Formats: sequence, C-alpha cells, structure tokens
Amino acid sequence: MKQIKRPPISVQYASVSDIGGRKTNQDDTGIANYGKRQLFVVSDGAGGHAGGAIAARLAVEAALIAFQHSAELELDEIVMTCLHAARRSILTQQVKLPDMQDMTATIVIVVLDLQMRKASVLHLGDSRLYAFRRGRTVHITRDHSLVQGLIDVGMWPAERLLEHPQRSVLYGALGSEEEPDPAMLEIEHLDLRDGDALLLCSDGWWESVSTPMMEHYLMRSTSAQEWITQMLSVVQGPSTRSRDNSTAIGVWLGEPHRVTLQPFGDTVLIANPRDT
Repeated sequence: MKQIKRPPISVQYASVSDIGGRKTNQDDTGIANYGKRQLFVVSDGAGGHAGGAIAARLAVEAALIAFQHSAELELDEIVMTCLHAARRSILTQQVKLPDMQDMTATIVIVVLDLQMRKASVLHLGDSRLYAFRRGRTVHITRDHSLVQGLIDVGMWPAERLLEHPQRSVLYGALGSEEEPDPAMLEIEHLDLRDGDALLLCSDGWWESVSTPMMEHYLMRSTSAQEWITQMLSVVQGPSTRSRDNSTAIGVWLGEPHRVTLQPFGDTVLIANPRDT
C-alpha cells in the first residue's frame, strides 16, 4: 500500500521581552527558518552591568548563524551545533573583553522539522521549554540548577521552588571554561501534532506565570500572539512587576484553539511533566 505523505504542519509564533523592574534587559531571542526547518532560541544573560546583555546577544547571534550553516543536517546535529557555537562565541569575547570575563548566559534551543513533524530541544541553565497538547502541559525541560538538584534527591519540595533563597544558582550555563557535563547536553525529542503549542522562556517568565496559568490562557486564546499577550498581563501585574527580565516565545502548531477543549486522551510527548 502506498504511504500518503502528510503535508507540513503549519506554524505561527509570537515573542516578547519585558524589562521588569531591572535597569537593563539581559534577555534575548532569535527566530529563523530554512525551508521546512524552524529555529527558536531564548537566552538569559548574567554578569555585571552590561555583561549579561552582551552574553545573551552573543549566544543568540551565534546560534542563528550556526543554524544557517547547518539547517540541512539532522535535527540533533543542528541543535548541538547551535549550542556549541553560542558557547564558543561567549568564551571568545571573554578573552577579548577583560571587563566581561564573568558574563554567562542560559539558553534553550528548539529546532522544528515541519515536514517530519518533529522537534529537537537542547538547553543549558534555567531557561525552559514547555510543551502543551490539547491545552495541557506534557513536558517541561529540567533546570540545571542547585534547587532542581535538591528537588531531584528529595531535599526540597518542587512546589516550593520559588521560595528557596538560592533558586538562581546554576550549575550549567554558557560562559564556563569547563565543558558542560554530557548529562546536561541530552537532546530531548518531541513528536508534533496539529494543535500542539510550545513555550520557550527565561526564568523571569516562568517565575511570574505558573504552569496552570499558561494552560488557562492557552485554552482561551485564538492565536499565539493573544496567548503571549494574555500571559504578559500577568508578568506586568502589580505582584510581579519588580521581578527579573521576562522573555518568551510562543509557538503554535496547527490550530491549538480548535483542539484544546477536546477530551485529553492521547499519550504524552515525553513523560514526567513538572508543575512549579
């Protein structure tokens, strides 16, 4: 029997970066496409007055350039190439700019193949990727942080992550001279379906917008832009305005607003979603 080739899944996206209560915005984003391949990147910088902004911009620009040169490779090769290019770019500039030797950045990279309906995800630090199906969370990347390590060994409750005074201490970020632990460079894979949604974001965003809120606004939005705008109203609310820079990219595959209210009976993309 002849196999019917499925058409590429459609995609729409929206992004925003809010300065919050800080004097500068040290988050950055990147979006690029090559044929049926799509790249999304969020980076959150740290290190001095301007170092964080420089680190995040270096990481995103390097990832975008690397994507242009590797977009025809396998998805896993692309995301790994982008991450290593981002890391090399920051390390190189640390040498050239002595005042910026402490600059670092987190990163989350997603590469989609719209024809094959697959995605590869790679991250370092506590910038996250959330995946949703029929309005429900089915996957969240696991932070490379001190508190996440405590949660993993049962020494701190996951629901109180934001209460820990050292929640921003990371053990994985771009800018370290040491090679990242191979365990932190485990590529995650998503099988995409019509109606799925993805959210890439910095820690300032997910600290302000809880997972249930993300789901709530997803099921009440008719576009990626509306979803992002609704969540941004929470980020900019009176109880969160003094928080960190907050950045997000919302990606809609197909038409999530037409499937989110259907019964949720599918198997998940990847097991063990977390609600922090």
